[in-house]
Amino acid sequence: MSRMTLERALALFDYDKENGRLFWKERPLSDFKSQRARNTWNGKLPGKEVGSVNHEYRSFNIDGVAYRTHRVIWFIETGEWPEEVDHDNGNTLDNRFANLNSGSHRQNMLNKAMPRTNKSGTPGVLWEPSKRLWVARITDNGKLVTLGRSKDKDKVVELRKAAERALGYHRNHGRAA
Repeated sequence: MSRMTLERALALFDYDKENGRLFWKERPLSDFKSQRARNTWNGKLPGKEVGSVNHEYRSFNIDGVAYRTHRVIWFIETGEWPEEVDHDNGNTLDNRFANLNSGSHRQNMLNKAMPRTNKSGTPGVLWEPSKRLWVARITDNGKLVTLGRSKDKDKVVELRKAAERALGYHRNHGRAA
């Protein structure tokens, strides 16, 4: 199945730009196998928010294709399907266009929340018990790079932060999940 056209998206959805939400519109008989199916749909869904929250994103299916709401909003606003969409503030349910950025998977990974398993308080900084040292690491173009080790945690945290700045990590990278 192919992605929906812009014409189809505009026919299906009302887009609330201020709040970044999509709502169903009434649909024509041509979208259904019967008048009864159309009446059932149009009796329940127009004016209701599109989709449901699944794996931290609002998503839905239409015409046999699964969509995430933020990607459809990007498409409605720009007329182009994005490779990936990043939520600038990290809130995957905040789909206001001003909070969305299109980019590559790599760019999206530069704005990740702190892993829940992190114990140091800084992404990429961990304790190596065998060496009794803190170590700073960072991923650069898919390669894990060790930045340095020290008994002084603050030194390795600064190494990590400097590397994040040099590699163009997003200012929100490592925020609380």
